[in-house]
Amino acid sequence: MSSQGGHRWRSSQTLRSIGIIGALFLNTFEYSFIVPIINEIFECRLHIDPSKTQANVSGILAIHGLTALFSAPIIGHFADQTAKKKLALLVSVSGYIPGTLLIAWSPALWAVYIGRVIQALSGTGVWIVGFAALTQLANASKLGSLMGVTMSFITGGIIIGPLAGGTFLSLLGYWPAWIVTLAMISLDVLILCAMILPNETTHDEESEPLLAESHSQNDEVSDWIFYRTILTDSRALVCLAVAFVLSLIMSSFDTTLPLHVRDAFSFGAMTIGQMFALLQLPALLLNPLAGKLRDKVGLRWPTVMGFALLTPLLLLLGSPGFFDWASPNAAGKLIFMISLALIGAATSLIVSVAPIGLTEILAEYEAENPYIFGAKGGASKIFSTEESAWTGGLLVGPLLSGFLNETIGYFWMNLFLGKAFP
Repeated sequence: MSSQGGHRWRSSQTLRSIGIIGALFLNTFEYSFIVPIINEIFECRLHIDPSKTQANVSGILAIHGLTALFSAPIIGHFADQTAKKKLALLVSVSGYIPGTLLIAWSPALWAVYIGRVIQALSGTGVWIVGFAALTQLANASKLGSLMGVTMSFITGGIIIGPLAGGTFLSLLGYWPAWIVTLAMISLDVLILCAMILPNETTHDEESEPLLAESHSQNDEVSDWIFYRTILTDSRALVCLAVAFVLSLIMSSFDTTLPLHVRDAFSFGAMTIGQMFALLQLPALLLNPLAGKLRDKVGLRWPTVMGFALLTPLLLLLGSPGFFDWASPNAAGKLIFMISLALIGAATSLIVSVAPIGLTEILAEYEAENPYIFGAKGGASKIFSTEESAWTGGLLVGPLLSGFLNETIGYFWMNLFLGKAFP
């Protein structure tokens, strides 16, 4: 009886959701945790000239995007070939530990870059396998709501990451800040070890060999068919463009905001973390409501509304310190903080569009021909494609925003981003 109870608890929907969503939470937490600490690493531990900090910040964030961009298709391919999603997710989450330790130790600049590469590989695996496993936990009618809740936790990682990093660095010191993130990784590893995922094979066992054999030719060319089909579908291309643009804009904050608020407002690490919380907290609160809105009216109009709001808000964000009416005093700080909060609210309308839209497109193709993308489907490949678009933004965003901020200034950088991309 106790054995049955233990199996029931380990295979419960609740534990599965906690383990998978927790891993996705860690993905954004690990990415953003370093943001308020990165100046400490470069200027205090590695003694790099402060004039070179912006270039190194851009580089350390861009290497994450570059690694994920090239690894996503490979990880997606192998993730679709294995039925052991739990093991793949467990390995991905565990990979955060050596990457994080190497960054925290930071004996040299090269070690920080290698640690970031390891984190990027782990994060890419978590994103692809995690979302593929997550879509199996809800039916199509509730996918938007589930993604809304999931994106709230993902947004929570973006909030808590820099907030925890900045707060613990200021109050407790360098190494206690890193102990927090290592403890969170270890906790999710334990949860993933305990949970039992459902059988990946959903077809009848007696007919499966015959069906698989009849579609073996499709399996051999499934990758080519998948990318030819998805990358020639205009709806999928729009979803990928949305992911790229949003990622580019959001990564520009990670790259330029810490140095900008330090120079313009004399903010320290703790306050920098609070600024990122202010950016993401509205999205955290509004994501579930935005998910319900998408379930009712579809993806198009919420997305249009979100991007339409971003353009003027980015201009307003860059105004303090550039115009006399927004000088970097109390008024300038207030304008900056209000702009950040409103940008966060606008992104809640956009952030889930790519994974939801691509999942719906995949479901349409597989409803017509269940084996069009191979016997095991294309769930992992669809999320690796979305991950490639997102990480493309993570690559371009830091390099572009860092260059513009250094050459033409923070206001003109925001003007360019607001005009060129939304």
